[in-house]
Amino acid sequence: MIRRAVSWRHSLEQREPAVGFASRLAGLNGRSMRVFLREVCISAHDLDKSRQGALDAVAALGNLDPVQLTQFTPFPVGDGNYVTIGAEALHRLSVRRTYFCICPHCVRDDIFRYEGPIAARPWLRLEWIVTHFRSCDRHNVLLMPQTPVRRRYEPFDFTEWIGRIIPELDGLASDAIPTRPSPFQRWLTDRLEGKRNSGNWLDDMQLYAAVDFCEMLGLSALHAPKVRVGSLTESEHAAAADEGFRIANQGEEEIERLLVRLADAQSTTRGFWGLRDTFGHAYGLLNKTKTNPDFAKPRAVFRRVAIAKVPIEAGTDVLGETLEKQVVHTIRSASKVSGAHSLTIRRLFERKRLRDEQTLQLTCP
Repeated sequence: MIRRAVSWRHSLEQREPAVGFASRLAGLNGRSMRVFLREVCISAHDLDKSRQGALDAVAALGNLDPVQLTQFTPFPVGDGNYVTIGAEALHRLSVRRTYFCICPHCVRDDIFRYEGPIAARPWLRLEWIVTHFRSCDRHNVLLMPQTPVRRRYEPFDFTEWIGRIIPELDGLASDAIPTRPSPFQRWLTDRLEGKRNSGNWLDDMQLYAAVDFCEMLGLSALHAPKVRVGSLTESEHAAAADEGFRIANQGEEEIERLLVRLADAQSTTRGFWGLRDTFGHAYGLLNKTKTNPDFAKPRAVFRRVAIAKVPIEAGTDVLGETLEKQVVHTIRSASKVSGAHSLTIRRLFERKRLRDEQTLQLTCP
């Protein structure tokens, strides 16, 4: 079917995904997206799944090159566990498909900037549907989750929902929680726009792996190893992502410095000394993905520090590799490996000015 561009349309904005553009196009022409798509013979389900035929049809109605429309539109790939945005890949659950977030200040700015029906003036930012964005770097406030009407096999209608919340927009703007600009989000935006920095240690990693590692590394740096992720606020998640990015983008030395600090802190505690209890959620992520080559760089750093700082028994799997010889010992493990009495080992610890719960690096026969 040959489609002509509709008369009422706004230009595509930077990082505006197809579902948001289609919704705004419908609103400008006095329709809900559901009705609009039906009238122009576009399958709502195909648009929801980012199928190329539906995207080409929406592009034609908006007088766009389809490449423009798809540049910042998430596409499911492979077995459905990942989506691509441009040349980058993120986890499927990194993209919100049933709801979105907004910055109420951005919505108000759009209303004053554009003409036409008020609800069709604001536009959906990619940042509002990618879960790793938690704040607006323009207005420095946390994003606010919205719960639009969700119809089965259809994408949410962004413009329809904006029309419902316009009466309370001033209140939402007043309630928005202030926050600081996010270096992590600026880097993430650059990656999604195809920009990389050779001086950034993260930028030769796949984006989904680098993002996950930053967030978990920040949790390890700022919180106890067993902190419940679900109990943290959005502000705490944002702070963790920024801290993880601050450490990781500087490279291995800065990561090692954090890991040594965590190991030294754990050495002063009593009880079983495990790697997960020492290095927290970052270790949990790397252990869960120990066969995934996209996490090889951080995995190598963690493995090196773990072997050098934690009393790990020979034969233990350390992030996918078996430790052949124990390097760090406690009184108990040194006595077991060397055959010496534990009192003899304790005296050795005392000469080294180590407490009972601390460790000793030595070579045992």
